[in-house]
Amino acid sequence: MLVLTLFILFILQFTMAPANVSFRSALNRIGWSDTAATAFTSEGFNSLDDIALVTRDFLNQVCKKLRAGRAAAPAADGNVAVPAIPPVNIPALQEFKLYGLHLWVTEKVRLAREVIPGDFTAAVAAEYTTRVREV
Repeated sequence: MLVLTLFILFILQFTMAPANVSFRSALNRIGWSDTAATAFTSEGFNSLDDIALVTRDFLNQVCKKLRAGRAAAPAADGNVAVPAIPPVNIPALQEFKLYGLHLWVTEKVRLAREVIPGDFTAAVAAEYTTRVREV
């Protein structure tokens, strides 16, 4: 019964409505699929403010983790089995655009300005992604 409960909780994390739809919309504006955005939020990123807490290197590691997925782990030594997590397709350009989002958010936070997901338009995304090359 415990294994079934854990499995249901695992499935729900990918099917439940995200805590912040506007955050996922910002990810969609930089080309992230719904599947990739859901996987990203399952790593604990639920708002744009969360992006400011980490470095670009950390975001790179998260993207690598999501791309790799995770193999299932069988039950052993009293531990429950862990279901597999399939790899998520995050193209390199979408990861680079995530760095643009990160630059935009960290700049807003540094200047003590409110981070409003709707302000991150396609034009702003293009501007900040271009600026990533210069940083």
